[in-house]
Amino acid sequence: MFYDVSERAYGAVIYIRYVTHSGLIKTKLLCSKSRVPPLKPLTVPRLELSTPLLLARLMHKSIPVLHLPLEIQSLCSNSQWRHVSSKNNPAVVLSRGADSRDLRDNDLWWQRLEFLVRDIPDPEECPCPKDKIFEKEL
Repeated sequence: MFYDVSERAYGAVIYIRYVTHSGLIKTKLLCSKSRVPPLKPLTVPRLELSTPLLLARLMHKSIPVLHLPLEIQSLCSNSQWRHVSSKNNPAVVLSRGADSRDLRDNDLWWQRLEFLVRDIPDPEECPCPKDKIFEKEL
């Protein structure tokens, strides 16, 4: 699951990571959602708070599509959130205002998630200040 935000747009995207019977690790695009910010200007921190909400709503709608048992859903409620740099984050494509032609030919969007097909990576260090980053907005 990835999300990104800019002043032009924000978006979220969900991929499935799975292991085949032969042991290959693969990823597939499950769903995505993008939005343009409201006409009333919002601060970037406020937009940053809107984007995880968009992702959470997308997750809520997509999990039943997979017909996952409720037990699995409850086990996944303690997800880990990690920073992914823009060069590896497919949601950047959405937040930069891509149209369908941009998506069609974008390797990052469709297949270039190499770091997911290896063992789960250590979290990247977030370039933003620790703690209290959104406290003023709340």
